[in-house]
Amino acid sequence: MANAKLAIIPACLILALLFLSGCSGTVQPLPSPPAPPQPPVGVPAAQPQAMEPQVQVPQQCNDKDCFVSFANDCKNASYTADESYGSVNYSASNCVFTKTIVSLDAGEAQDMKAALEGKSLSCSYKSKNFNPQWTSSLMLGIDSCEGSLRDALVLLASFAS
Repeated sequence: MANAKLAIIPACLILALLFLSGCSGTVQPLPSPPAPPQPPVGVPAAQPQAMEPQVQVPQQCNDKDCFVSFANDCKNASYTADESYGSVNYSASNCVFTKTIVSLDAGEAQDMKAALEGKSLSCSYKSKNFNPQWTSSLMLGIDSCEGSLRDALVLLASFAS
């Protein structure tokens, strides 16, 4: 019985310490934040402004001249052209030109279609120095470009030589 009384004493001390230290096991609710000030009567409340990033929508051009003009100024632009070999999408954004072969003409060989369709190349340039050859030729001016289309074109050109 003496051992039982001795075991109760440390438990009572622990409970007393918890009670005195404020850790009684109950959580005190946080005070609610103060209400925002109300505008005077008759004055409409200001609407909160969403801080969304500004996305520049590319200019949809209907011809190469429009596209080259926007691209030369490093403005976002897009143009899909029907070239002699198929459909090509040209886009420019922040002084980066991208050419994507959308589809080759139906008469092209399946191997050629597999090698080029859906592939892109990208070329960086400085404002007012856009290379218009990128839109007038499949191969001209792509030496400083990169991407799967460039790689495929270089490989095809090496077979042709």
